[in-house]
Amino acid sequence: MLKNVFKRGFALLFCWLPDRAYCYLVFWAKFHRFPDVSNPKTFSEAMYWYKLHGGLQRLSDYVDKIRVRNFVSRTIGQSYLNDIIHVYDDADSIELSALPDRFVLKLNNGSGSNFIVTDKHKAQERKIRSIAREWLSSDYYRLTREPQYKEVKNRIFAEKFLDDGIRASLLDYKIYCFHGAVKMIQVISDRDQGVLRQAYYDSEWNRLEIRRVGFPSGADIERPKGLNELVGLAQALSEPFRFVRVDFYIVKDRIYFGELTFLPANGNLAFEPVQFDAELARILMA
Repeated sequence: MLKNVFKRGFALLFCWLPDRAYCYLVFWAKFHRFPDVSNPKTFSEAMYWYKLHGGLQRLSDYVDKIRVRNFVSRTIGQSYLNDIIHVYDDADSIELSALPDRFVLKLNNGSGSNFIVTDKHKAQERKIRSIAREWLSSDYYRLTREPQYKEVKNRIFAEKFLDDGIRASLLDYKIYCFHGAVKMIQVISDRDQGVLRQAYYDSEWNRLEIRRVGFPSGADIERPKGLNELVGLAQALSEPFRFVRVDFYIVKDRIYFGELTFLPANGNLAFEPVQFDAELARILMA
């Protein structure tokens, strides 16, 4: 919560800056130096090159969580999409009586705007509408200066609640793809506990001895039964792009598409060991 407040305060204070200057200032605040985007040597520097020079403004349809479904359906099939129950253009249209007992409310534009309802009889419609109004009035592009979000119209949608019957929160399978090839699979666990433990694997499910700086490592995760299918889906969806992270969930052996992310953590991420981080930069810039 405090982190989000800081981000919004930062964006408000420096909203007058042009994109390049704003991005450099954010990088300095994170890494205490300015990025070298002309000759990136770290993954974060390569991400900033991608943000500023990668033509990401053309990718609005792929980061809109509603419109991207058309691309997913054409590329790998509609069966990998979770069910959308309702789409809202304004908060006052949200009525709990028209929704199932369990659902997830999401904003189509940006990151982290999810509201999980596991028992609508305990939920407050007034509170949900208030959250939705805040989302609809937000400007994720102004907060991050990620150009792919600039032309996305904010909309709210209710999605089917997914439950594997095992964990309080689903495992997130986030697949880093460069030039249409899978480089690594990030698995996030314990999201419900707010710790975001992370484990990394290659496409054959060999554990990679790496870690994202600032995040705890997770326990070993069992190899998914549909690993080959998961990798194939990620490759198909990533093929048109220089770099993209393709996110999935697996619920009772069924794979569900999550989203496409072109700048994980707004490009402000680093991996250890540094040699691996530098390797990611080289692959992106190849």
